[in-house]
Amino acid sequence: MKELSLQNCRLDKRYDLRNSLGRGSYAEIFLARDILASPDSPHSEVVIKALNVFLQDDLDADLE
Repeated sequence: MKELSLQNCRLDKRYDLRNSLGRGSYAEIFLARDILASPDSPHSEVVIKALNVFLQDDLDADLE
């Protein structure tokens, strides 16, 4: 299964992706930090679901 290479990168000039939280048949979930949010804000940590187009035709029975 081909995974996305998004860990430890910045997405949309705003979100620093930190950890992979999991993946499914079509997407991967990442914990990220919003660099535009105040560090004291409860919204500075976010979860991002990234669709993985490489997985569309490659279903993993263990993840279904």
